[in-house]
Amino acid sequence: MLLTLVCTPMVLAAAGCGGGSSPASPSPPSSPGASGITVRVTTPLRVGQTAQGTATLSQGGSSQTLTSGFRSDNTSVATVTDDGRVTGVARGSATISVESGGARGSQAVRVVPSYQGSWQGTYGVSSCTATDDFNRLGFCATLTAQVGAAAPVLFVFRQSGDSVTASFQLGAVRFAETTVTLEADGTLPVTATADADTNTTIEAAWRVSSPVDGQIAATYRQTWTHRTLSGSAIVEGALLQARRTSDLAALQGLTVPRSAAGSLDAAIRLLGRP
Repeated sequence: MLLTLVCTPMVLAAAGCGGGSSPASPSPPSSPGASGITVRVTTPLRVGQTAQGTATLSQGGSSQTLTSGFRSDNTSVATVTDDGRVTGVARGSATISVESGGARGSQAVRVVPSYQGSWQGTYGVSSCTATDDFNRLGFCATLTAQVGAAAPVLFVFRQSGDSVTASFQLGAVRFAETTVTLEADGTLPVTATADADTNTTIEAAWRVSSPVDGQIAATYRQTWTHRTLSGSAIVEGALLQARRTSDLAALQGLTVPRSAAGSLDAAIRLLGRP
């Protein structure tokens, strides 16, 4: 008797039907534990700053340190060596990544302008507005005549990422140290006060930028008040030029050159008159 084999799904699974095709191979067993790479890099970095990145491959409950294979997706902002040394090149963002064994890990790095160090230069006065007693005493005329075309200024910036501790000095007048955070566009806003004498207070607000590494630009607004005089004076202007004299320096021991031109002494003495 001739028997006919009918290929039902159960028979297909047990005996293999459907012509000469071979049965499907079983899937390989899955690896024990998921794999991944964790990349760590200091961020933000200053322009010109170098930091060592690390990468760790985790798989099956164990971990392995990776010492090569680092890459940057934006070398105009941050470069990286094969062994993970990341250097800030220009303000912006870059992604540092590592691939190994089919796994990939990455970290975004932000690069901010470098203000680190001491900067010595000059600033100019573009406008002065005085009210009440300040106006009656001729404060603006005295200030602009004494300051002249350029007045001396000293900045000291200690920077860690986007946090900056700032000090500055106008002639012999030292302003209180303050710590600020860089704005999103890299601008450094610094506002501090100083007692020019026992009665005169100056509040100076600077907005400092670094359009090119190794250079700074700035504008300012000063508000002068006096304990016994009515009114006030608003003085505005800009940084004319500045050069970095040291990458690391303390304000203590540093002084701005004194001269007849550029001194605030005459304006301060004027406010001391009865």
